[in-house]
Amino acid sequence: MLRPPTQNSFSIQGTSSIMWRSGCSPSFRIRLSMCWVIVNHLSLSLSLSLSLSLSLSLSLSLSLSLSLSLNLSLSLSLSLCLSLSLSVCLSLSLSLSLSLSKSLSLSLNLSLSKSLSKSLSLSLNLSLSLSLNLSLSKSLSL
Repeated sequence: MLRPPTQNSFSIQGTSSIMWRSGCSPSFRIRLSMCWVIVNHLSLSLSLSLSLSLSLSLSLSLSLSLSLSLNLSLSLSLSLCLSLSLSVCLSLSLSLSLSLSKSLSLSLNLSLSKSLSKSLSLSLNLSLSLSLNLSLSKSLSL
């Protein structure tokens, strides 16, 4: 209940009805009711602008979360591409190591074949020398 310093006092029920307890001039009542209508319209427009700003901030936060989710999906796809390229590099390194092991095996086979040929030539030389020794011993025994 609002009481001005004069004896004219009034009580406010809501924002539209004004009940007077003592007499006032009708023009003052009209002005006061117009002020209350303006205050009501101002408060309504203020609440509407606040709700509009809240909806705008909500839409901004939703767009920001959407952008963050898109960034996350992009980073996940990039990590997937990186892992795929790493797997390709690993497969290439495995194929290179296999080719190196094949070349090593071939070189070992070559060295083994050389050593076998040398041992075969030595054994042939030995058999020739034995046969010569045998023929010499036969000729000497005769």
